[in-house]
Amino acid sequence: MKFNKLLIISMLVMMICCVSAVSATDINATDDITVDEVSEVIEEVEIDDVSDDVVEEQNLATTSNSITLTQGNYEDYFDGDGYFNGSNVDEVIFSGNFTSDNFKVLGFDQALTITGSDATFTNFGFELVDNAITLNGINFVINAPSGNDCIAINVASASNSVISNNVITYNCTSENDGYYNHVVRVVGGENVTVSGNNITAYLPLKNVDFNKPYPSIYTDLVAGVAVQSSNNFRFTNNRLLVNASKYVEGYPTLDAFIIAGSTGAYIGNNTIIEIDPVTQEGDNNYLYAIDVYQCNNITIDDNNIRLESKGGSIIPGTNNGTGTAYGIQLTGGHTGVTISNNDIYTSNNGPNAGIYSQNFMGRTELNITGNTIYVEGNAGLHEWSLVTGMELGDDYVYVAGNIITVKNKADYAENANAYGISYSQWTPRNHEQHIIGNTVTLINGDDAIYMMGSVYGSEAINNCLESTNYCGNDAVNGGSNLIIQNNYCPNCDCTNCSCH
Repeated sequence: MKFNKLLIISMLVMMICCVSAVSATDINATDDITVDEVSEVIEEVEIDDVSDDVVEEQNLATTSNSITLTQGNYEDYFDGDGYFNGSNVDEVIFSGNFTSDNFKVLGFDQALTITGSDATFTNFGFELVDNAITLNGINFVINAPSGNDCIAINVASASNSVISNNVITYNCTSENDGYYNHVVRVVGGENVTVSGNNITAYLPLKNVDFNKPYPSIYTDLVAGVAVQSSNNFRFTNNRLLVNASKYVEGYPTLDAFIIAGSTGAYIGNNTIIEIDPVTQEGDNNYLYAIDVYQCNNITIDDNNIRLESKGGSIIPGTNNGTGTAYGIQLTGGHTGVTISNNDIYTSNNGPNAGIYSQNFMGRTELNITGNTIYVEGNAGLHEWSLVTGMELGDDYVYVAGNIITVKNKADYAENANAYGISYSQWTPRNHEQHIIGNTVTLINGDDAIYMMGSVYGSEAINNCLESTNYCGNDAVNGGSNLIIQNNYCPNCDCTNCSCH
């Protein structure tokens, strides 16, 4: 007896739906449900006559658009250029261990989800070159070769892509001079999110290449995360640990995170740690946890930032300092910048700053509120021998509610360039600075707040200030153009007074 295939399918669906409907009801002692009876009814139908048709129909209805790739079969799904060529696939699931003797790049140029919570890639990089790609939950172990660019995750003009919950361990102990070591690179596109990743990198210090376009990420050959021309970029809830692995002569530089030419970025709720154990005391190095170039409307909020190095020095006989370890560096122009609620700790043996911003490349406007900052380094008499919580060479800045402690590790010297909040290094144009309601402690220095004479319409008011020899209003040095009012000492029993 041969039934029409649509009738058979309708009967099957009806019986399955009936079982499901019964299962969803409240069952009590009076219910009599015998699933075996359903199976007996099905067995009465001559399934063999229509099995091919039923299977065909079911496959059309339930075909999955995901595939699982292993070390044994993944190469079948990539073309000669290394790009994924699976058609009609929404999700690629990687399973098991993937290893390559030489660094190998897998490319994806179609919108899909890539997952692999139980997959580990050793000496592989991923290149994402299409919109709306999600990369989630993969372990990368990279022993970077020398003589090549090495990027673990490269996002190129891929809007709306998400890089989340991956674990990356990246190790480069060679100088790899002239080549890029960027652990994660994002260039172009918009609305890219990097979130919930755990990144540990061992990277060589390298000289900045000013033959490349400036400002851009391409001048900096080494970085944990590098972002260029990617609007509305989000970097959230990541742990980024960058360790210096090799010292070079010249101007050895290392960025944990660098972003350039990207409007509307949000960097929030991350732990960013940069440690340099290879630079010796007295040698110069240039470390930046977050390095920002010409990014309008960027927000840097609620990050835990820590830099530690023995590097940096005061050059004997010159009082000039070399080296830096800046928590956040910003180069204008930039407007609409917010730096808020961050915990910044930085320590070295040369010039140093928790936040450093300047307007040489264009007008700058920013708000800095609610941050806790600790800075220690060696200050000298030369203007470049600067140790400060914030150096603000900006056209407009509003600084409020920050708690700042600065320790000049050198012996106290009158006129040493040690400050809590400062504009002490000349930059163009007039400067409007509003320094309100901050708490500043300066060790081995006199000016908790120092502003050069080119500040106009500026004020330092209602701050709690203490330096080595002064407190309250007396700990402010700003000349006649700065309004100095109601700054008070830590032991004052009032919150809006001018006691010394």
